[in-house]
Amino acid sequence: RAGPWIYLAIDESDPHAEPDLQNPSGDVTRYLWKQDQPDGRTQWKLAVLGEEKSRYAGNLIGLFPSGLQQWRHVGEVRSDGAVDDNPQLRVEALTADGLQTTPVSACMQAHADDPGVLPTLTIELAEAFHRDGYIILRSAELGNADRVAAALRGVNLVIAGLGEAALMRQSPPPELGLTKNGHNNGLSDIRVHTSALYASLLSPLRLLMKQMLGDDPEMPPVCQLACAAPEGLASERFQARKDKRLGNDYHIDGQGCLRNHFALLIGIALTSPSPRSRSWGGLTVFPGSHCNSKLHEAYPSQIKCAVSERINLGSPVQLKLEPGDTLIAHSLLAHRRAQNWTESFRHQVYFRVKPMRACIDPQWEAQIPQQPFAHLPG
Repeated sequence: RAGPWIYLAIDESDPHAEPDLQNPSGDVTRYLWKQDQPDGRTQWKLAVLGEEKSRYAGNLIGLFPSGLQQWRHVGEVRSDGAVDDNPQLRVEALTADGLQTTPVSACMQAHADDPGVLPTLTIELAEAFHRDGYIILRSAELGNADRVAAALRGVNLVIAGLGEAALMRQSPPPELGLTKNGHNNGLSDIRVHTSALYASLLSPLRLLMKQMLGDDPEMPPVCQLACAAPEGLASERFQARKDKRLGNDYHIDGQGCLRNHFALLIGIALTSPSPRSRSWGGLTVFPGSHCNSKLHEAYPSQIKCAVSERINLGSPVQLKLEPGDTLIAHSLLAHRRAQNWTESFRHQVYFRVKPMRACIDPQWEAQIPQQPFAHLPG
């Protein structure tokens, strides 16, 4: 098996007995094995000795075993046709993954600071999202000010921990909550396990996302801390500078694969843009690009540099977001980070959200990108 840890089921009648892996008769031995997915997700799978494929899987968010989420059937059925809705195993050993952050549920939970009336998908919001590929909700209607302050502190602690580890030539400590290789892409793309600290930011959006997805949203097991450092040298004049890049400088999430395994990009601003700046490192979007079929056809070749020219999408929009202001964007929306010609960092947290049905339906995004709203039936 691909997973490094295997746990054998204990015989309830004799908890001290050793399971006999070589004995094919009688009750089969069940075991769990751990698999680290390429996207940073950790999953435990339930298998039966002699079967080629695991029949159930549960995503791990936080510590094992408390962070093990609901078991889901992955397409294999026992030979006798029986399917257990929620298999329970007693295991010989329980081990933590080293993550010290508070585990969260795969389902989005209410928060004490949520507004009395949660935001919903109004006709105006639906029309704007369909037209532009994104909408913005302001912090005042989300009631997230305290949560944003706590998340900003968490991001700063991660940056401090990474800096100290680099200076000491040590590996980042596990309490930072980094995924495997989560800091390899630099400060603009730090990947951490979604602890309760960050997960709470999604709570006031849960009803709106459910309406858009046509299903309950799954809590992403990994989130992105995007930290935009100031550009240039300390001696440079920066107040009046702007981002002069052309409309052919952008990307769509997924590294060239437009079935990019999520439906909504959620971005929560943690810092304010400098009032004197014309380019503050904010998210910059190309409205309407989520429905641009020519772009979608050409993009895989563009990302591989297999074409001489990239499609020019025209003038983008740098979004001016105050702390707690939240972007909800289509997974196919072309975007980039603006250059940061200010005196300070710009911090933002990103989540890539998909519907719960994606866990059991491998075809949930099969019609993307030809039908850009197929995974957003709301």
